[in-house]
Amino acid sequence: MKKYVLLLLVCLVITTVARAQREKAYGDDKAFEKSDILLAAGASFGYFGFYGSYTSASIPVIVAVEYGLVKYVSLGGFVSYQSYAYSDTYQETIPPYNNVLYDYVYSAISMGLKGSFHVFPYLNDKFQTEIDDSRMDAYLTAYAGVSLHSYRELTSTGYTGYDKLVPRYIAGPGAGFRYMFINRFGAFAEAGVGAVGFTTIGVVYKL
Repeated sequence: MKKYVLLLLVCLVITTVARAQREKAYGDDKAFEKSDILLAAGASFGYFGFYGSYTSASIPVIVAVEYGLVKYVSLGGFVSYQSYAYSDTYQETIPPYNNVLYDYVYSAISMGLKGSFHVFPYLNDKFQTEIDDSRMDAYLTAYAGVSLHSYRELTSTGYTGYDKLVPRYIAGPGAGFRYMFINRFGAFAEAGVGAVGFTTIGVVYKL
């Protein structure tokens, strides 16, 4: 009997310690709550804007911050950077109609607003779905802003074309998923029309 009592006490202690460690790591926080400040940094893929062959390119990077305005909605801003060299050919319109190789040396800085609607807390409140949102956060998101493109044209004929800054407006919807490894640190993935590409992955930190 004493052995069973001792075993029960040991199990109780182990369970209590494990629970305390879990609460220390995760607390009672949810992956997203009102008044949260979320700082995210990531890399985008499938970026858009030019067609042709890229002679060199940097992976577009993005940094974003969002604030939990209400229980289901966050709003903030973003800034991103990308650069690459783009090459293609065209045929001259006058004799001898030579094919001309031209290069764009290109870079862009994008900035603007980002807003998200967080799905799991909404479903749990409105439909009593009991989704575990302590670590997981699914959201619908949208970007709106401007991208400042700087590029210079160089051709095989020795002609140097324009060197200018061109603003382009960006806007579009997307969807994302975030998983918190501990209560303040996690990873995220987004798909849709983002700041500089159609897919973005990265890390997120809750301030």
